[in-house]
Amino acid sequence: MIVTYLYYTNVLYMEEFRRLTKEDLHEILSVVKESHDYISINSFITNDIINSFNNNQIYKLELYGFFRGGKLVNFSGIANQPGIGGSYEFRLCTTLPEFREMGYGLRAIERRIAIISTRERDYKAMIQVSSKNPKLFKNFGFKETGYVSRLGYIHLIKEIH
Repeated sequence: MIVTYLYYTNVLYMEEFRRLTKEDLHEILSVVKESHDYISINSFITNDIINSFNNNQIYKLELYGFFRGGKLVNFSGIANQPGIGGSYEFRLCTTLPEFREMGYGLRAIERRIAIISTRERDYKAMIQVSSKNPKLFKNFGFKETGYVSRLGYIHLIKEIH
């Protein structure tokens, strides 16, 4: 768990970042419900989260969250790809609407890169992400692969040495 204090609009806030557990499931699903308008996206995300806590996935998904004033305001995941040593995918970065534009997405990217970097010191790690906002990830050294999904998501990759 990491606890930081930050000023936003001249007010001091306490912020906590930690790995999420099954006990956080109700709060995670509340964030999903408040953050996504489309039922199909909502149910995909919900199934992914529930399966991760029940170990029903072929890859290992770890969820991390930012809490502000004890309330979960952002969560994101790291999926370790099976059979490929050092290959990870960023998944499910979601922020409550009233907390957007406050840097939670940026800090989630920074923290996930740091987590992977500490694990994979002995060899190169690959991080994959699909985004409709590639500029954000390019600022962190991600490169476009040239693949664009049928939903318009641009595939990017970053190597960590």
